Amino acid sequence: MSGDFWHFSRTPAVVGSTPRVGEHNEEILSGLLGFSAEEIADMRREKVIGEWDNYANIPGTPMA
Repeated sequence: MSGDFWHFSRTPAVVGSTPRVGEHNEEILSGLLGFSAEEIADMRREKVIGEWDNYANIPGTPMA
């Protein structure tokens, strides 16, 4: 859950959303870690990385 939980007099809270699962895979793996597009595609194919989640299968979550 994201939100404005803290109130500081001189530092406003920034309210936003949390990243989606895998949202920054490409940016981190290629830009920061230096993996090639082919290596990243291999990782996806081997299911080492992905953009899926199982939130809909967890009882009691808003997505269930």
